[in-house]
Amino acid sequence: MTSTDIWNYLVSQYKKDYNSQESVIQQKWEQYFSELFGYRSLFGEIDACPTVHIGSGKKAIPDIIIKNDRRNLFDVELKQYNLAFNIEMENQLKSYMDLLHISVGVLVCQKIYLYSYDYQKSELKKIEIEFCENNSDGIAFVELLQKERFSAEKAEELINSKNVFSDNVKKIKSAISEHLLKNLLEDHFKKDYNNSEIQAAMNDITLSVGGKITTPPTFKHEIVTPAVNVHGAKELFVRSVRKVLQEFDEQNKIKYDSASPNSYIRFQTKEMSEILPNMSKSGSWGIGAKYLFWLGEVKENRFKACFELGGWDIDGDTRAVMDRIIKVEKPQKSNSLEFRYKRIFTRSYEFNGVNVEEVVRTAIETLLSWQKQLLRKLK
Repeated sequence: MTSTDIWNYLVSQYKKDYNSQESVIQQKWEQYFSELFGYRSLFGEIDACPTVHIGSGKKAIPDIIIKNDRRNLFDVELKQYNLAFNIEMENQLKSYMDLLHISVGVLVCQKIYLYSYDYQKSELKKIEIEFCENNSDGIAFVELLQKERFSAEKAEELINSKNVFSDNVKKIKSAISEHLLKNLLEDHFKKDYNNSEIQAAMNDITLSVGGKITTPPTFKHEIVTPAVNVHGAKELFVRSVRKVLQEFDEQNKIKYDSASPNSYIRFQTKEMSEILPNMSKSGSWGIGAKYLFWLGEVKENRFKACFELGGWDIDGDTRAVMDRIIKVEKPQKSNSLEFRYKRIFTRSYEFNGVNVEEVVRTAIETLLSWQKQLLRKLK
């Protein structure tokens, strides 16, 4: 298998085991390191749940320590895939790396976090890797951890290069301004026009960093930001939705499913899960969900925001709750109780190359507002 094949396999298993217990995740990753990364359990290279004595009777139990010739290479801490990152997870990993003098660590939860640690200076650096198919960062992660290729120096180089790239992107964004754009335009036109002509032209337009060029209201024509092409629109939509959903998740407003396919990017809420909790069975979507909020079905520059019920493998109590929701929101369809999927609330939104995140936020807020009204009706 190539590194890409291995990474995509890890992504497929992540989706399959998204709601599985930590013990299942632990067993799977022990197999991954043996079958996919080339370490040998028989020779003690995969040390699962080792007991590390600290002193005074205290002990620590890391999840997996990967070794080579009895030398500790890196520590792996595993959580349930449906758990979002929190600082306690990082602190736990750091404490083990400190204790064992390990300079590379891996934390697995909703995302993979790769760490480089200078335990002498107590300096910790990291990057995050999403479980998305063909993710270049994920493929680099797989290549790094291969037994024949691994080194702490390569891990630090990978982390540093990704962090430098991210920092440079932020610097470029922060440096872009109307003043900079004006200076660049003036320099561009100096070779063909004199300064007074350039200034006269510049006085008649207003520059916006957001991408629009507007003219004073006395002009009869208007320059509008063109719609992006279909393929570009879908890529722009996916990036924007995942970014905004992650923001809402970090604010504890929703529970974002980062394993969602790009065509239907999903999330749940604490409030709705209280009346329609996930189950261990597969259900309509194969992930144990009885309901989902999602954004998707991109066509040209439009997308849908939807709340949907899943009707497979549903117990009687859940069916009664779903029946009430349908009667409240879809009374004309209340007699149709046999279904795999039933869309209860849908809104369509249009976006362009500039305002995608703004429109996505509006769509999510609309879904949450509708949920609030629905729960009030159900009381």
